[in-house]
Amino acid sequence: MPGAVVEEIQSPSSPDRSIVLVALKQDASADDFAAVFSARSQSQDITGTVSLLRNSQFQSYAMNGVTYHVGDITWFVLMRIWLTRHFLLLLFTVTALSFLAGFWVYGWMSWHAHERLKLANPENRAN
Repeated sequence: MPGAVVEEIQSPSSPDRSIVLVALKQDASADDFAAVFSARSQSQDITGTVSLLRNSQFQSYAMNGVTYHVGDITWFVLMRIWLTRHFLLLLFTVTALSFLAGFWVYGWMSWHAHERLKLANPENRAN
């Protein structure tokens, strides 16, 4: 049994707020929880939706629920989050853009080679 549970949920009354629940196994666990929680190296272990305090360490777990974000997130970070969730779309997009760039470079190089050969041809120099 864990000594404490830290759980984060979205507020039902306001979607831009979070509720953080801290439940202790017994009142005597309060000092142990406070010591571990305030220690800088241990408090970084609290990630995900649910964190359990066992043997003076937090173990975090992500629950299969609706994911939400609180606060202001830049468009770049939102794009990174969306693309990591839709990895196959990212792979398809990169592949399509690579083919498009390759097609453009091939056309440009063909035009450039054609112009160079046109200048090298003695018949065209007279004109």
